[in-house]
Amino acid sequence: MLALSVFPDVANLPLRPPAMPAKAAAALDVVSGGRFELALGAGGYWDAITRMGVPRRTPREANAALREAIAVLRALWADGPAPVELAGEFYSVGGVPPGPAPAHPIEIWTGAQGPNALTLTGEIADGWAAPIAPYLPYEKWPAPHRSIDEAAVAVGRDPASVRRIAQVVGTITATEGRPRIDHGAAPVRGTAGQWAEVLARLGTEQPFTSFVFWPERETAGQIAAFAAEVVPEVRRLLEPARGPWTA
Repeated sequence: MLALSVFPDVANLPLRPPAMPAKAAAALDVVSGGRFELALGAGGYWDAITRMGVPRRTPREANAALREAIAVLRALWADGPAPVELAGEFYSVGGVPPGPAPAHPIEIWTGAQGPNALTLTGEIADGWAAPIAPYLPYEKWPAPHRSIDEAAVAVGRDPASVRRIAQVVGTITATEGRPRIDHGAAPVRGTAGQWAEVLARLGTEQPFTSFVFWPERETAGQIAAFAAEVVPEVRRLLEPARGPWTA
């Protein structure tokens, strides 16, 4: 049976003081039976963010705030009676009771692009959700893996413990197309078999172990085709070589 997990892709941290998403994420994880993960963004589109009344942050400040937020989230998810006391440059909590405890260890993924954010991901995050190609073209996907790996090794982590998630935009078609994932940002348009080959290639040539489908047209037919036709074929192509995969 296929178990579905959900996550915000990605939650804009500057608009959400971390104690609030900590409580909301834990509650969602409990009611879903442990099927919620959390993806966070340090902040993008600052002109739009500031229009919401949030002060603009420099890249250094945004990454420092993300690091503090992750500490707050994990402290509030911890299983213990002691109130959480944390004092940071951007986020502080003073005597907030932990809980509710999530139903499973919620992973924290980032949508990092910049070098400092990628370093942070390798040091403390549970995963990296590669931005879709219009934001980070295909040819730029390999380099962040190296940055994440180096940062993980530097702090004594196994780089493989940082989940890598490829997010691919496109359409599953009835007729064959000519999908490319080596350059540019063109949507993938091809049959279910071609989609499976594309994702298997990503999982073979790069350390991606999870895939997110972004249909150009959000229809039930596209989702059904991905779940029923693409996912099983990707697993068939990749499991003999590299173990469990999620899509």
